[in-house]
Amino acid sequence: MATTAPSGDSLISNLPTAAALNSTEYLPMDQTINGVNGPTTTTVKISSTTLASQILSTNNIITPQAYGAKGDGVTDDSAAVLAASTAAAARGISMILVSKYFIGSSITLPSNIETTGGQLIWSGTTTVTINGKCILTDEQTAFSYPSTAHIALTADTFTSMGWFAIKNDGSQDCTYVIQDLVNSAGSLSRSITFPAGTYACSNSVISYNHQFDGYGFLKMGPDTIPAGKVVNTSFQMSIPTNFTNPGSCLYYLQNRFLSDGVTVTCKIADGTYTWPQTYMQHPQGNRIQIIGNQTTPANVVVQFDATNFNSGFQASYGYALGLLDGMTITTTNAWISHGNWNSAIIPYGAGIIALYDGNINVGAHVIVTKCYYGIKAAYGGSINCAPGVSVTEAGDVAYHAFHDGSINALGCYAQGTYDAAFGIGYGFLGEMGGTIHAENATSSYNYLHGFAAISTGSVWAQKSSSHNNNQAGYFAQEGGHVNASSPSNVTGSPTLSTANRWGARAYQGGTVEFFSSTASNNSSDGLSCNGGVIVADGATSTGNTGAGQVARCNGLVYGTITSTGNGVADFAQEGGIINADET
Repeated sequence: MATTAPSGDSLISNLPTAAALNSTEYLPMDQTINGVNGPTTTTVKISSTTLASQILSTNNIITPQAYGAKGDGVTDDSAAVLAASTAAAARGISMILVSKYFIGSSITLPSNIETTGGQLIWSGTTTVTINGKCILTDEQTAFSYPSTAHIALTADTFTSMGWFAIKNDGSQDCTYVIQDLVNSAGSLSRSITFPAGTYACSNSVISYNHQFDGYGFLKMGPDTIPAGKVVNTSFQMSIPTNFTNPGSCLYYLQNRFLSDGVTVTCKIADGTYTWPQTYMQHPQGNRIQIIGNQTTPANVVVQFDATNFNSGFQASYGYALGLLDGMTITTTNAWISHGNWNSAIIPYGAGIIALYDGNINVGAHVIVTKCYYGIKAAYGGSINCAPGVSVTEAGDVAYHAFHDGSINALGCYAQGTYDAAFGIGYGFLGEMGGTIHAENATSSYNYLHGFAAISTGSVWAQKSSSHNNNQAGYFAQEGGHVNASSPSNVTGSPTLSTANRWGARAYQGGTVEFFSSTASNNSSDGLSCNGGVIVADGATSTGNTGAGQVARCNGLVYGTITSTGNGVADFAQEGGIINADET
């Protein structure tokens, strides 16, 4: 074998390496054509890309160049691309994009598509429909078109925003691509992956969120929201800028896992809103906050329809709400005027309610007004209120712990509870095993009692204030237990019950603890025990219209009590005992 070239020639191995080939570069080739007079061989030219395409086609690899495409991104290659796709579909293989192909008119491509770096490019109002599958990785860019044009992918159940020549730095509106993907046939089952990056879009795409996944973020005005199903970053959802109400925020979050340390804030702008009941059903609801104006809660008014026991905010069956704060909650149709309620919508709901092991945390800047029940926990539900929460103009109960429900309401306020039709109105009520912690709380101007426990309920109201209630400041009945004492280890002013009918009343098996507390200026008795027990060592009962202390029907008032300046002398009757020795 010769190792040197003939004189005047060079070895191929000594030639310079070629740069990337394109369709303007040609190679010589001997082409033999069989004619009527026999085969004729002619030396012809062939472009490097066409030669490569024909070699690939021979090996079941089809590119548009084999069908005349220029692949320069400028020349209209519509016909060649369509022909290549049709041929690929007939063979059951993919069309391979190896260059940039401009599509000048709307076409439908029947084959699968793959790319080695090539793209389909179109503009104007052209629509490219692909009936085959796009066999692409998450970040293989294969399509480029403006917002005036469209793509329709009819076979893919998986798509990626990385397939499109769009910016992922939040500077380009990508809504049109997302809209095209969800508008394509089979869109309900389509998964849309957002590779790492930020994709600007309008809030019109939110309703398709169950199809989103990936590590990217959606940039919608003030919000940058994770697209993926696993959320590792805290973020905000703006109401009403991007989301109609908290329910639409929860809809977006429903199939997303919120990792430890993540907080999602549904941020409500100032305004008055009428929303359906917000019902918590997210497994990581304790990582979700619904926040209005924490400086001026009156600026965010949330109204709800109370028909059919609907409530403003509800968590049930083990679901939770991490924080509710910065708003005024009311109804559209329950309250008519003070004490008067719309009987057509009985039973009534609550402003905030937790049922069946549900849990809600309420911030200090919440006002609940004109709801039949202000804040209610029942059947194992629990609500934690920060000091400062206020419930006004409720109907039955402002704070109601019912049937093993529990409410923490330290330093909270209840005022003006009244239902004239039924003659009821409690400030704080623990009932049927329900428990309320209301230390340092204030209850006033309620139709019945300020703090009450009935039917084995419990209320802890140490160093609280109860005044101007129509009946008792503190009331217990039928196994109910109210602790309204003023122990030294609890901060705050001593418990004061004033300007009520009774300062404290224990009735038919109820117990009221009133250590070191004061009942003054009540219209009847300071301490009234009728078949119940009041433990009041160190208490003061003064300036009451009736007696300082009274025990009837086997009732017992225990302890040494200072009773002065009352309208009637202390007395006991019908088996009652006052100043009883606790031992």
